[in-house]
Amino acid sequence: MNDVAGSPSLAFDFSGLAWIAHRDDTAASIKVARETSGTPALGGCAAGWTCETLIDDAVAQYFQPSIAIDAAGVPWVGYNDNSSSSNLKIARYVGSGGTGCTSSAWTCTTVDDPVNGVAQYLSLSFDSGGTAWIAYNDTTAGAFKIARYVGSGGTGCGGSTAWTCTTVDDPVNTVAGRGVDIDMDFGGNPWIAYNDTPGNALKIARYTPGLGAGCAPVSPDWSCEVVEAQDDGGWNPSIARSPFEEIAFFLAANPTSVRILRVGEEGGIVIE
Repeated sequence: MNDVAGSPSLAFDFSGLAWIAHRDDTAASIKVARETSGTPALGGCAAGWTCETLIDDAVAQYFQPSIAIDAAGVPWVGYNDNSSSSNLKIARYVGSGGTGCTSSAWTCTTVDDPVNGVAQYLSLSFDSGGTAWIAYNDTTAGAFKIARYVGSGGTGCGGSTAWTCTTVDDPVNTVAGRGVDIDMDFGGNPWIAYNDTPGNALKIARYTPGLGAGCAPVSPDWSCEVVEAQDDGGWNPSIARSPFEEIAFFLAANPTSVRILRVGEEGGIVIE
């Protein structure tokens, strides 16, 4: 039996049904399980679920799926394709007639395939206008990047003009983006929590058009800051918007410690 629980990512559609993108570590493929009440157990998939292989060509290695639901209720899955060089790809659920994936229920396309290896870590989310954003790392440069779906006329991505790709933080002599998670604030702007070495510090990047500060080199549209600088403070960060118009961080600081950090009423960071 295959080991199929690698890097699971969960989202709920507008009917409240769960979709889980995950890696089959044995086959090195990406799979999707979706909640389908009343279906029998089949092929290792539990009753009440439908499981399918999204992408598997028996040669390539696929990693780090991240799933999110767009404004029309359609699931998208970002993932790493390590077939020839490590690159960033996206799969969109189309039901039938899809191309580029193993499953014809999905269409798979390239987001960023530069000379550098990218997307060892990635996270996908949609803003309030329905635009897809993918935060990911540039493994070769040790930088942290963002891809925004524009449909056409995009710049900065290798192999695609449907997206615009931008380096957010590329600090000298450190590695940014080793572990990354994205969510939107109440204004629909992205916030990204990410890991930065040395020391595995926790950093935050906020989309602040025209008011950028703190990123390296300085980005006109992004503001970067260290949230917690202690050793292993930024290991596997996860970020979520609270119901009280705050951004809350949930992170595993190391294998034996978990902490919650949140933005307080005065804008400072509160550690719990």
